[in-house]
Formats: sequence, C-alpha cells, structure tokens
Amino acid sequence: MDEVIRKKLNILVHLAKIDGDFANTEKEVLYEISRKIGKKDHEIDDILNHPEPVNDIGKLSEYHRLEFMYLAIKLIRADGLIQDSEVEYCKNLADKLGIDQQVVDEFSTRMELNFDIYLEEAKKFLLAEYE
Repeated sequence: MDEVIRKKLNILVHLAKIDGDFANTEKEVLYEISRKIGKKDHEIDDILNHPEPVNDIGKLSEYHRLEFMYLAIKLIRADGLIQDSEVEYCKNLADKLGIDQQVVDEFSTRMELNFDIYLEEAKKFLLAEYE
C-alpha cells in the first residue's frame, strides 16, 4: 500500500477511535474511503487491528491536504454525534496540514457535506506559511 495512503488511513483510524466509541458507521466510512481508493477490506482491517503511532504527515499537495481534511470531517460526522475530542483531533490535524482550524467548525456542522462544494469553499482556509 502506498505510504501516503497508509498514513491517511492510519490517522483516520486514530480519529475514529478517539472518543472511545468506535461506531459501526465510522467503520463503514473507513471501508468506503478505502474502497474508493482501490484498497481491499483486508488492508483497512490490518490498519484497524494494528494502528501505527501518528508521526509526521509530510508535505502533501493542496488538493490532498483539503481531501484529507474532508475525510476527517466526514468521519467525525459519521455516527451523528460530534464529540469534543474528535473536533480537537481534527483541529490538530488541520494545523499539521496547514489549514486554519476554523475549517472544522465551518464544515462539521453543515447539514450536507458535498466534496466538490467543500473543495471550492475550503481553499480560503489554507495557510500560506505551509507552502
């Protein structure tokens, strides 16, 4: 599995487990994300069963930074209950991705979360100093 994809999935697994209640809806979102990028269920199962410590994310393109943040926000919304610990984790992730933390507040509470709309509107949250 590509190292960047593995890191993304690993961080999302940590996020899903952060509130101590790893809901089936969160797990299904992880499987859905994994399948969309062409991974087999056993590959996400490996990460679910053996998550690695979260270290440096590394430099990602603007698109991948925004996509990663979108996936994290989608995941915290999956069970219908957004916990403070999940929001805090997402905000810390935003910092690491060079995205203003306000992106979490802006998109985690929207009624609908459409990727194309998010991608266009979230660009204003990118921090110049990340480049």
